[in-house]
Amino acid sequence: MNRTFSAFLATAALVTVAQAITITGVSAHQRWPWNNFIDIDFNIGGAAAGDTFKIDVKATYANGSQTLIAKRFVTDPVVKGGDNRITWDIGLDCPNFKADDLRVAVTATPFTNGTDGAWMIIDLSGGKNATSYPVRYTTTAPEHVQGGANELCQTTEMWLKRIKGGSFMFCQGYSSPGYFKVNMTKDYYMGIFECTQQQWAQVTGAWPSSFSNTAYRASRPCDNLARSNVFGQNGWPNTQTPTSSSFIAKMRNRTGLPSFNMQTEAQWEWAARCGYAGGMHPAYKHAEIRFNYPAYENVDFMCSPDEGGTAYVGTYPANPWGLYDMFGNLWDVCIDAGCSEANLRKYYGSLMGLSEEESTYDRVEVNDPIGGPVSGDYKAAYQYFFIMRGASWSNSDQWLTLFGRQNNPDNVYGSTRGTRFTVVCE
Repeated sequence: MNRTFSAFLATAALVTVAQAITITGVSAHQRWPWNNFIDIDFNIGGAAAGDTFKIDVKATYANGSQTLIAKRFVTDPVVKGGDNRITWDIGLDCPNFKADDLRVAVTATPFTNGTDGAWMIIDLSGGKNATSYPVRYTTTAPEHVQGGANELCQTTEMWLKRIKGGSFMFCQGYSSPGYFKVNMTKDYYMGIFECTQQQWAQVTGAWPSSFSNTAYRASRPCDNLARSNVFGQNGWPNTQTPTSSSFIAKMRNRTGLPSFNMQTEAQWEWAARCGYAGGMHPAYKHAEIRFNYPAYENVDFMCSPDEGGTAYVGTYPANPWGLYDMFGNLWDVCIDAGCSEANLRKYYGSLMGLSEEESTYDRVEVNDPIGGPVSGDYKAAYQYFFIMRGASWSNSDQWLTLFGRQNNPDNVYGSTRGTRFTVVCE
């Protein structure tokens, strides 16, 4: 159907601490032939290199008396300075919408890791035989009720939150300065939940978890996962192509997202720390993150009364950056090869040209680490082990720290091991 949208409105001059940000040249164009997409072009001026901005779109029609808020986008709503285009999927937001005087206003807000929100949504509803999974973006939080189960965001959709890069000291503890400095130079999207049993089944058709009660399983995290049955081959990082039949390969092929992957432990730690340099962010409360440790008094509320084990994902509040269950539900399996903290520091120091003696915590620095060597100079052959972070339902409080790590053999799965996924923003 031919629908005409006309006259587009430019708005918003933003002021940051050091500079004035302007938005100019706003125009919008419907796709032809009509496919429910509206392309919105604009220029952000005055931005420093590397600055990013969250874009919000509001539209009016019926002589300005009616308002629409754009919620779903085909393109990432976080952009840099200069000329930009974002594409609004008005068909998802407003099915069968018709107007001939739609006017669009664009607002840009500096993107930080505070309360800002940008999410990627992967639609898994097509199931295991789908050739593609549509990917959309939004600046509106998912409809999740704390403690709720069987919600779309837990089952047939996969929601990932945008995390802005930054720097931290790896495995900094209550009194420890950490082992080396990590710079996360790229933003990335990270699963707000650990992968659930329903999400795994939508992609693979399988239900591998130990906790199989059909009344509860869909929104509980998928356990019995390891690097070998998520990514496939165990030569990471030397070999970075997933096995063709693996979950990761299926997701890359069906979403068109080449960087869709298991989390690295640096991605996990940066997102878990929420900018905090210590043992445990003060926003975390052990009584809220222990989940289903056997001694916990509300065990029946969190899962099947006759099973114990995991809680529904999102049973407890998200961390300050909007990620749930970073501690205590399942160990978060990372793609990194297993390697001790001290040996990692020596390894990264060697890449900088430092000797082992020179590779001290205050000298070693690494950008976007993806894990230690799979074999060789640092005392072990690591390719048959991977790292886990965050502890599980079977661990007591002492494991709930930002610096706790576990090595796990690739062929050991178990009811305490799950994972979450990331997409790096290029």
